[in-house]
Amino acid sequence: MGPTKFTKEDIGGNSVVPSGTPVDTGFRHEFDMKGIKHLTGDRGISVFWEKSYICPCRNPMTHAPQADCPICGGRGIAYLPSEQETIAITSQAKGPNGTDLAMYDSGTAIGTTQSNKEISFNDRITVPEVYLSNQIIFDVTSKRIRQGFRIPYDVKEITYIRNVDKVLVENEDYTLDIDKNIIYPREHLLGENNIVSMNMKTALRYVVIDLLKESRYQYTNKDSEIEQFDNLPKKLLLKREDIFTDQVYFTDENDEEVAHEQDPKPINKPQRENSNGFFGGMI
Repeated sequence: MGPTKFTKEDIGGNSVVPSGTPVDTGFRHEFDMKGIKHLTGDRGISVFWEKSYICPCRNPMTHAPQADCPICGGRGIAYLPSEQETIAITSQAKGPNGTDLAMYDSGTAIGTTQSNKEISFNDRITVPEVYLSNQIIFDVTSKRIRQGFRIPYDVKEITYIRNVDKVLVENEDYTLDIDKNIIYPREHLLGENNIVSMNMKTALRYVVIDLLKESRYQYTNKDSEIEQFDNLPKKLLLKREDIFTDQVYFTDENDEEVAHEQDPKPINKPQRENSNGFFGGMI
């Protein structure tokens, strides 16, 4: 027996027909662009989007980035000035992982953009209204006293900071440039006990690690005088920035930063079948 065929009357005059409707009926599925814009806007959250680019500080022989690069901070990936956007976060999954120093939740999220947005791989999405707790440890060196230590997060507040001897006090033991996320330790912190541990309140930031649905489009009002080509929203796979950020920032005897192994990535890959979002993967 073949598939059941429905007519326009069978579905009450709606503008969407079940799969299997003959093409020559003149009845086709067409997404309402105004409705999509309203849905993503209604469900969306205001974020800051930073377009990524490969930093020119990379070594031509090793391809490694410069550890103290003023552009990328040693990551190898830099960002253009942020733009305010609206993205609908339609799914969030947990991914706790243990490290030598702490537990990390490398949560994966699904984000749906508004139409005609050029968000792509490695771009960064900041949710300024959501705060997280993060922690790092670093050593105080003469170079870091002069140039400061760039914190790899969007810091809102230092909640706890100390070395072996005492809890540190701002403007007495260090100063913080919160706009540039740079901390400047004072000279008296040099010495045998020069390790500083710091807890921070930071803004939630995601990195785009995959485009689940990159190129989606339709011909609106097809075969009519007002036919037009419309781009539909992209569907992004987002990973919290924490999982790509080291916790330990120590230097060697030459006052150069030592490369540390990144925190382990999640063992299980994102479950695509559980990332369909609403309306069969539309968002």
